[in-house]
Amino acid sequence: MASPGGALQIGDWQVDPSSGTITRAGESVRLEPKVMAVLLDLASHQGTVRPKEAIIDAVWSDSFVGEAALSRCISELRRTLGDDARNPRYIETLPKRGYRLLAEVTTLKASDSGSKTAAARASVRKRALGTMALALALMAFWWAWRWQPARSSGPVRSIAVLPLRALSDEPSQHFFAAGLTEQILTQLAGIKGLSVSRADSQGVDDHNGSQIAQELGVDAVLGGSVGRSGQTMLINLELQRARTGFVIWAGSFQERAEELLQVQQEVAAQATREIALALAANGSAAPPRTPLNPEALQAYERGRILSTRGNPADALRGMEYYHEAMALEPDSALVHAALADAHATLAWNNWTPPESAYGESRVEAYRALDLDPRLPEGHAMLAALAAEANWDWPEAERGFRTAIDLDPGSAFARERFSRYLRRLGRLEEALGQTSQALTIEPHSLTLQASHGWNLLLAGRLDEATQLYERILELDDDLSAAYVGLCAAHNLRRQARAAIGACERAAALPGHELQRGALGYAHALAGDTPRARRLLAELQAANGPGEMAALAIATIELGLGDRQSALDGLERALEQRVIYVAAVLADPYLRQLRDEPRFQALLETLLIPLAGRGRSVMGLVTPPRAQMQGAT
Repeated sequence: MASPGGALQIGDWQVDPSSGTITRAGESVRLEPKVMAVLLDLASHQGTVRPKEAIIDAVWSDSFVGEAALSRCISELRRTLGDDARNPRYIETLPKRGYRLLAEVTTLKASDSGSKTAAARASVRKRALGTMALALALMAFWWAWRWQPARSSGPVRSIAVLPLRALSDEPSQHFFAAGLTEQILTQLAGIKGLSVSRADSQGVDDHNGSQIAQELGVDAVLGGSVGRSGQTMLINLELQRARTGFVIWAGSFQERAEELLQVQQEVAAQATREIALALAANGSAAPPRTPLNPEALQAYERGRILSTRGNPADALRGMEYYHEAMALEPDSALVHAALADAHATLAWNNWTPPESAYGESRVEAYRALDLDPRLPEGHAMLAALAAEANWDWPEAERGFRTAIDLDPGSAFARERFSRYLRRLGRLEEALGQTSQALTIEPHSLTLQASHGWNLLLAGRLDEATQLYERILELDDDLSAAYVGLCAAHNLRRQARAAIGACERAAALPGHELQRGALGYAHALAGDTPRARRLLAELQAANGPGEMAALAIATIELGLGDRQSALDGLERALEQRVIYVAAVLADPYLRQLRDEPRFQALLETLLIPLAGRGRSVMGLVTPPRAQMQGAT
């Protein structure tokens, strides 16, 4: 059985896990990290049936996903490999059992694969810009063609919902289809400005959806089917225009058939969110955002100020003001999005248990989008959760770009996107986002502090230092400014100034990570005994999930013990310290990025760049040597 660690030959394809590419006849295709992980899992069990649950446990060990995520990866693999599910040569589906890799798998020696892989990579790099330009042009043409008929027909003001068809005669499927139809009717009725009616089941089989919609006098009709494969419910929905039959939206859902009522509710809610966004994109935009009443606005603004102060007490007080605003304006999508951000902040800093806090954040983000499907803050928060809680970087990028497309003037979405970009090492892009955010809100000190962090990561230490000093002149109690100034002085090797700023940062409530920065400063100053005392204190306090693991690694790095620092990073990953996902955005620990163990850690984190010129969403990035910020 082949090991998935090195290059493999799978059938006609040469697979290089380190670059995330598969190659055949000189043509290379880059796979998403999860898709590659599924392929490698199947390869490590070649010829044997691999249960779906086992693949999900192996590939998504630290997140909760359904079989739909695995099915999407299998579908993408078949499309890329040129396989046919009905007559498979690579991946065989065994109903109710799982998947089996049929193709022969062999491990390639470096001499066998090195020259071919290097040539393929060079070919990919040469063609990248041309391919991107062509792809963008084709996408623009496709979208223009796809949406023109819908726009020319005017906005959708009314929808008829057809009874969903059961694909078998089993009574349970008919009951499920009827229940899901009712849930969808109820959910769609909550979209403001949309009239929703029920299509009579009599005669449905004798007409297509477009004819029924015209007979009922509605703008569009929603129909679909439900089926079952083993323990999986398969649901397909389609919304089309009455006059043209043009498909406005289509969705496919695969859910485990354990709690059917819960499946009905979740599918109906998700479909409604997507339909609302599709209608908005087709000229049926939701009403403009309703402004908060003066009292609610005042509470919201107070909450926003406190939530960005950077300490747990103010964050909790900020949430109290958000709840006060919600009591005054319970249907404000903006307030729900703000609460989502507040819960995520508590989780990220480990100020409250991350699992429960991220769960609350997700609930509030979805509630915000239920109220306003076009709210950029809502999409930005779901994107942030995809990155922070699940390490699903491609999904996060899609969400951030959706948020910015919906409102390019959203400073919140741009700043959140910037955090994502710097955690992937894409520093110039991160700087671009905070620069644009500051043109929107130039007086925001928290935005300036975020921009300063990007500057120091990019090696522009003098600019970062000056910016943080200006911030502290205006607000001498802003946590992020002391944290940034501490890092800037440490990276400039100004030990005396670093100790002063780091002592202030380490004294901040909820900032135990800064004790590592303080130990680093003492080590830089040559005060090894004090650095080691701090190290011993942190080691005594270290526990599962605590930030102390990263602070320990920072001091060990300052003492020159790189291998112990790497040990600490690996322990932090084992302990599931949330902040470890931002290791490339850590001004100290990112100094280890040339180490193979550090690169292996990035692979575990599924970070799609890993400093080796990978691409995300087709955006080609330069190798690490070309990136700024060699701190």
